[in-house]
Amino acid sequence: MSAPTQSIDTLITHADVITFDDEGSLFDDGAIAIDNGSIVEIGPTAALTAKFSAIETVDAAGMIAMPGLIDAHLHTAQTMMRGLFPEVIHHGNLEQPMWRKYLIPFESNLTDDDMELSGRLAYSSLLLTGTTTFFDAGGPHPDAAARAAVDTGIRGIITRSTVDDSFDIPESMRLTTDQAIEENIGLVERWPAGGRVTGAMALRQIMNCSPELITAIHREATARGVKVHTHLLEGSDEIAFSVVRYGKRPVEFLTELEVFDSTLHCAHSVFASPWDVAAYARSGASVAHCANNYMFGVPRALEYWRSGVAIGLGTDGAATSPGTLDMFRITEAVGRGQQHIYGVPVHEHFLLEPDEPLRMATRGGARALNMSEKIGRLEAGLAADIVLLRTDGPDGVAVSPLAFLVDGATGRDVDTVFVDGRRVVEGGELTTIDVAETRARGVARQKDLVAAFQNV
Repeated sequence: MSAPTQSIDTLITHADVITFDDEGSLFDDGAIAIDNGSIVEIGPTAALTAKFSAIETVDAAGMIAMPGLIDAHLHTAQTMMRGLFPEVIHHGNLEQPMWRKYLIPFESNLTDDDMELSGRLAYSSLLLTGTTTFFDAGGPHPDAAARAAVDTGIRGIITRSTVDDSFDIPESMRLTTDQAIEENIGLVERWPAGGRVTGAMALRQIMNCSPELITAIHREATARGVKVHTHLLEGSDEIAFSVVRYGKRPVEFLTELEVFDSTLHCAHSVFASPWDVAAYARSGASVAHCANNYMFGVPRALEYWRSGVAIGLGTDGAATSPGTLDMFRITEAVGRGQQHIYGVPVHEHFLLEPDEPLRMATRGGARALNMSEKIGRLEAGLAADIVLLRTDGPDGVAVSPLAFLVDGATGRDVDTVFVDGRRVVEGGELTTIDVAETRARGVARQKDLVAAFQNV
């Protein structure tokens, strides 16, 4: 047998490889060749070990290799709010609306250091549970979040929370229209396309962004080829606001402004009419569907997905129920929720294909973030964002690797994570930052931040 002739950085061997590519390719005893941050080839271990000479070989026997999960809607700034709402509700003190009474006031108290700490906590949690890419919804001090993403090794898109037309929110969270435009442009220029961490633009929601700001941000984002992250069709108050102020539902209003297109990334999108879903499909506007949508509405995720809308899944951050950054748990909740909404009324027990929620969380997220040519599946030429899951626990007794992945795997099964070919999780431990030290700082600082909310 001739010696390997092609030198590469890393060769993962003996894995059960689930690619999520167009053909649904699966390899048992498969291998993945990685060089210069990209996947070079995927195939049988015997074939690739004969072809490639690797600086590092990772024996993944007994593990599943899959593409990294994508969190399409994350509030980094709300990470240290974890557990606040259950405690407030327990004491009977919950006020509405939550975004005005709690979420934005909490964010307004964050310092630059707080935002960096929030990022280190959130991005560590994401990586340790198999998420390799996130799209932040916007908060204060976005450069601090970006630094945290660089340090932890995750791939991410950072935005700035943008509000120019609202009352009864902290002054520090308000911007003039010109300031909001300038800060959005500045962030994108400081974190340009091509890096692992990049900038995009954001509009909090139509209830606190003026039409002038909406059109200007859309214009600037389109010119720079970046997305605009916003909340849309999240609540009945938003729809009432739009109808009262503009005489139209939110999608109709944004369509009239000529901003409802593929530049717009719309978190939640719960209260959509069938005509709204059709408008998303026509326009190219993307959706981030979150598990907490089921707390307040009847979301149409499956309808978006099967209508060709670019839809990914998101955690919404650690503040809101279910309060997890484990995207495996999110995919499970979405599968159950959509089965209940669409399957139960027509007595169809298995309306979703078993891997549909995971495809939403990988390929769907990549498409929603305009990153389908880089991430979302395991394929030669794409970034080596790869997750290896152990199957040696009691839940790993499954009829096939795919069956385990779609009907049993959670973040606790993640053993190894690569981002851009760099191993950032090994043996279930983060290799980039000190998680214990970060957690200790988070515990101490959280006490001060929640003290502003009485009776908690």
